[in-house]
Amino acid sequence: AFDSLIAGPGVTGWDDQGIWHHDGTVTHLVVREGDQAVGMPAGTQFRFTSLTHPQMSANGRVVFQAPAYQQGSYYQSGVWMWDVGGGTTLVAETGAPAPGTGASFTSFMSSLPILTPGGEVAFYAHLDSTTGWTYSSYTDASLWYGSPGSLQLAVKSGDPAPGFPAGTNIEQLTGLGGPKVYGNAKMVTGSYVAGPAGYRKRALYQWEQGTLTPIAMEDQQAPGADPGSTFFSLIPYAVAEPDRVVFYSNLATSCPPGCATAGLWIRSGGTIVPVALDRGEPLPDLPDGYIVSSFDTAAVNELGQVAFSCTVGPVAGVGYWAVFGWSTDQGLYPIAVPGTQIEIAPGEYRTVRDAQLWPISAGFPDSPN
Repeated sequence: AFDSLIAGPGVTGWDDQGIWHHDGTVTHLVVREGDQAVGMPAGTQFRFTSLTHPQMSANGRVVFQAPAYQQGSYYQSGVWMWDVGGGTTLVAETGAPAPGTGASFTSFMSSLPILTPGGEVAFYAHLDSTTGWTYSSYTDASLWYGSPGSLQLAVKSGDPAPGFPAGTNIEQLTGLGGPKVYGNAKMVTGSYVAGPAGYRKRALYQWEQGTLTPIAMEDQQAPGADPGSTFFSLIPYAVAEPDRVVFYSNLATSCPPGCATAGLWIRSGGTIVPVALDRGEPLPDLPDGYIVSSFDTAAVNELGQVAFSCTVGPVAGVGYWAVFGWSTDQGLYPIAVPGTQIEIAPGEYRTVRDAQLWPISAGFPDSPN
């Protein structure tokens, strides 16, 4: 599935974007800006204020999020699902009741909806309620899973926060690009938790069949980092069966300059091990003194092998893009890093300057994101 701007006779700024699905033989139009917004009152039209980055599942379903307008003015936003046999169906819309909560959807946050391999949708949404301890200006956040007409609430602000002192609740939900989904119904999300007397921390959780389990928590010693260096801001990057979770965290540390301040870790079999830290260890095939300035995207497969892209250079904030791999038996190794040779045709080589890993769309077996 892909989105695109279009141009030609009769095309205006109100109908110059669309989403298409290609099944290997035929390209289908999923939706075009200006079309009737399915499930909303007559005359309500899709209005794409930017390209929508649709997500597709292995069974050919497409999910997208978009605002809808009436007579040139904003009406509501929605999440829609499409498949070649059934067309487009409204999954959820702002202003509508959020099933089982007594509240209504107010927004779908900044993260995109995603699809599972089986074609179910998962998305974040804000509600018009405020529940439990909270120290932010946001209303309740929620994470949903299911299909049109059969949505299940997985996690919501106000729910108990496992792994923290009694009385602590989920406050907000966070995730890079949306929740991470693997298997048929396993979701990983970042969160803030809150409790009495200003208590507010971050945590990474997995939801499966109604059970919320902590993966990593703020103030937890970060494996592989210097003693006293603990997880701080935790973000899920990639997941895979049976229980692989790759995540990023910066570190709270009193270690002097030169110590690690951030990194990637993998949780597998209940154990967390480091994949790469931004400082402290030499980066293979790069000059001495090079460090990681930032971590970008990551992928992981069922064997627990990780690939990730990052920026590298002699000082933070200056450098080039590089792609590394990691496995338990090999450790960190280069895939495409600046200065190395890459074969572009049989016997023909060029030097890598910048290399980046693009995440695979959600909804495919072994999909990282």
